[in-house]
Amino acid sequence: MATTRVDWADVTENWCSGCSGPTGIPAAPNPCPYCFARRMAARLRGMPKGAVKYRNGFQPTFHPDEIEKFRKKASRWRKRRRVFVNSMSDINDPVFTDDQIQQQIQVATDHPQHTFMFLSKRPERYARFEWPHNAWLGATACDSETMARASHLDAAPAAVRFLSCEPLLEEVTIWPNARLSWIIIGAQTGPGAKPPRRSWVESLAAQADAIGVAVFFKDNLRKHFGDAFVRQEFPGG
Repeated sequence: MATTRVDWADVTENWCSGCSGPTGIPAAPNPCPYCFARRMAARLRGMPKGAVKYRNGFQPTFHPDEIEKFRKKASRWRKRRRVFVNSMSDINDPVFTDDQIQQQIQVATDHPQHTFMFLSKRPERYARFEWPHNAWLGATACDSETMARASHLDAAPAAVRFLSCEPLLEEVTIWPNARLSWIIIGAQTGPGAKPPRRSWVESLAAQADAIGVAVFFKDNLRKHFGDAFVRQEFPGG
């Protein structure tokens, strides 16, 4: 468990690490060029605290020992927390077996007092499992191509379905009759980062408003637009 700079979560947990990318396979990974997690994994691999966990670099790796560590820590929590699971990976990566995914779902089931937020570039796999009410299922949608794939969220059996449009790389359109509860909008970060156009952000927020979806502007938008985007809503209020 770690406290987090992710402004829409209280803590992050990484029961998996690494990612093949949205269209990659283990033998031919295709990571996103803007991927923050890939850069971070390279750094952590060279540090004492990350040398073992990230010994495989950014190759998808399951960490069942991290699940057991979490169970012990969570037993001492007294307040409800929002837990972002696998900020350094994608739970639906083809490397991970159904059993490994089920082990992570079981953690959420066993801790109904907390909210577990899962985010994937491959949302079509969510529908193969039963998810507890406290599991929020999200898809990354940075451009028109990934927004089209994100429409698979509609089939996900979740109480809350959400989009993470970070980084927002172009103007996007939400698919018709989307079954969404929440949209996160943020800017690209890291070396060579390019800010989104203001009109892209405003358009996406207006689409969310039109269908009654909560909007969360990441703090990194303020770097480019000042206090124009300070809205940080959560589903259900």
